[in-house]
Amino acid sequence: MLKVGCKYTIFFMLHKPKFKIYFIQKERRKNRNSRCFRHLITLANLQEIRIFATKKISTMNPRTITLLILLTVCYQSVLKAQNKTTLAYNLTVGDTITVAQTAVQEIKQDLEGVVNTMTNRIEGVYKLKVLSATDEQIVLESSFHSLKFETVSDQYGILFEVDTDTAPEGDPMMYQIFQGLLHTPLTLTLRKDGYIQKLEGTEELISSMIANMNLEDEFSEAMIKKMVEKDFGNESLQESMTQMFYIFPVEKVAVGDTWENSYTGELSANNTWTLSSLSNDTAELTANSDIVAKTDDDSVTMEMTGTQTTAATITLENGFFEEMVTQQSMSGTAVMKQMNAIEIPTTIEGTITFKKL
Repeated sequence: MLKVGCKYTIFFMLHKPKFKIYFIQKERRKNRNSRCFRHLITLANLQEIRIFATKKISTMNPRTITLLILLTVCYQSVLKAQNKTTLAYNLTVGDTITVAQTAVQEIKQDLEGVVNTMTNRIEGVYKLKVLSATDEQIVLESSFHSLKFETVSDQYGILFEVDTDTAPEGDPMMYQIFQGLLHTPLTLTLRKDGYIQKLEGTEELISSMIANMNLEDEFSEAMIKKMVEKDFGNESLQESMTQMFYIFPVEKVAVGDTWENSYTGELSANNTWTLSSLSNDTAELTANSDIVAKTDDDSVTMEMTGTQTTAATITLENGFFEEMVTQQSMSGTAVMKQMNAIEIPTTIEGTITFKKL
């Protein structure tokens, strides 16, 4: 029994799946004609309050009504606090995870009324291995095992194509470059919420890509190195991997709770995450983001703004996703430096899918 003040005694009785709270008003001893009234409150699904009483509600003591409301609010708050869960990476040394990534990006550019549509498709498989794990951070080894790139124009056909699983019939240069990516390890250090604190091994990765081409002069090596550093340098790869890993809150959360994080780079994003649902084994996360994409190289300058949505299914046991899908929509202007700095209105629609194999 739990006593509240000097007027009421409260006790809880579990009846089927619902709590029934009985409030018994003690007999007034000052007046021998007074009566004892019992008021029954049923909390249906913790949302709807129905009051049954042998005395009309209109004659109920206002202090009693206030007490009932306060107790209901407190009870709901306690239950919500008890239902909070920790979302974080909980990997152990020796764990290995294989991830398949697919990115499809449709780019439309309007040049004086003529619309050119290009579609980029990137597919990759890489493996992660846990090297160390503490309460604060996890160290992973990551390596690519296959890569496929393709760019197709609706007007000009295939503009670029390379598949590390299939040797080309023509010029093997790009095939050799990307073959150098395979099985060269990178080391990631990340917090339990997924923020990447450090990425190591990109210099060795780029060296492997160049060495695989068997170039004979330093000038050619320098040109190739400049080309691949943009997409496979330390900063670029860390930004790309952050989008996949950095998804969890710092504090415990309950279903419906939200948290925010952000990252910057060629793609910058301000993200609002929500724990949408929770079961014994999995959690469903969603995110809405405002994004900005910037590109500046020898041929084009581009700045795009837009939105991004993400949906992820997380395994609670280790914190890793089963699947995560991100959809992007952006618009802006591309400035073509080699075409007298002409400005071309541009839109980008993209879908990125990560799936654990």
